[in-house]
Amino acid sequence: MAVAALTEAGHEGKIYDLTGSQSLTHGEMAAYLSTALGRQITFVNVSPEAMYDNLLSIGFPLWQAEGLMEEYAHYRRNEAAEVTSGVRDAISNEPRSFENFARDYAAMFS
Repeated sequence: MAVAALTEAGHEGKIYDLTGSQSLTHGEMAAYLSTALGRQITFVNVSPEAMYDNLLSIGFPLWQAEGLMEEYAHYRRNEAAEVTSGVRDAISNEPRSFENFARDYAAMFS
């Protein structure tokens, strides 16, 4: 997307809302990763407090931990579930599915 927007004509002044091809839960993403990696990947839903405490305990700076908490609050409220046509509008191709991404990059996760 960035390459197309920066190197091809027709993107001047446009704003694209970019999403993947489908709205997925963390559990669904774990299932796709499990299939691609050939081993069980499990999403564990922890409380916001536990997540924040753990981020700080492993050395995240306060600003970054707070930013991640804000980001994940959007997911908890289902505010990131909308799938848009931004990728198709910009480059005339469908976005890659998470299933294909997991398969294509499985070696990077092993």
